[in-house]
Amino acid sequence: MDEREIAAAMTVVAGRELLARAADALSVVGVVPVALKGVVLSALSEGSGAPPRPMSDVDILVRPRDRRVAERALAAAGLEEIARSPVATTLRARDLRLDLDLHTALVEPELFRLDTDDLVERAADASSLFGRPVRMLERHDFYAHLVAHFARNRSNAHDRRHLRDFAVVARALPMRPDDVASHLLERGLARAARYALTLASRRGDEFAAHVLSRLPRDRVGALVARSAELWLATHAGNAPLAVPALHALNRSLPAGMRSLGAHLARGLASRARRVLERAPEAR
Repeated sequence: MDEREIAAAMTVVAGRELLARAADALSVVGVVPVALKGVVLSALSEGSGAPPRPMSDVDILVRPRDRRVAERALAAAGLEEIARSPVATTLRARDLRLDLDLHTALVEPELFRLDTDDLVERAADASSLFGRPVRMLERHDFYAHLVAHFARNRSNAHDRRHLRDFAVVARALPMRPDDVASHLLERGLARAARYALTLASRRGDEFAAHVLSRLPRDRVGALVARSAELWLATHAGNAPLAVPALHALNRSLPAGMRSLGAHLARGLASRARRVLERAPEAR
């Protein structure tokens, strides 16, 4: 292993330790977290010969009604809250130099159809994988989350790591392309999948190509996905101009208009709150 791979392996160890601490703390209050994204992908790819997948944080999902009790339990375990949004709380483990993102939703409420209670209900036991009371998303939900996450991050063809994740999950958790395509359609992710999986298939992901071929014909969706690809090639990630492309990939254009409007309204409300909070300081 070279220095970069050693550093990546160290983040994996830290991530596993952080997940274990979180699971232990939450078990005291009767909450079983659903592990998401990187910490699961690193576990699934172990022994495959692939280099360690570096981890920048650990993500877990809980039901919205469990958020407050989960926050208190994690704080009691020594994690420090450093940020909060309507759908997530970020807590820091300073000794591990790693953050834990406690999610109550995978995406903004108006995007796609990824209801948290349904996801948690379908989640599979992963205690044998992590040695703690932890769940992971049901395999079709896991694949759907990768699609949603790629779209939500406004990623493009240069995001090779996340494009590789689709093949990692397909190898580790065997699924039928027809079932995956149907699941993506049911979750409002067909257009997001046309965007993300087209990019993955160009990098040699045969399973992604098979899933694409099983999606129902949608001329408007194909045009939207192609337009998003062209737009996000130059306006990706946190660029303000990338936001409309994400919402265009929602389940329909009317749904995209509604989700974009809600996103902008939340942004304006957040900005107004910050202005009001600073007002006393300016006096």
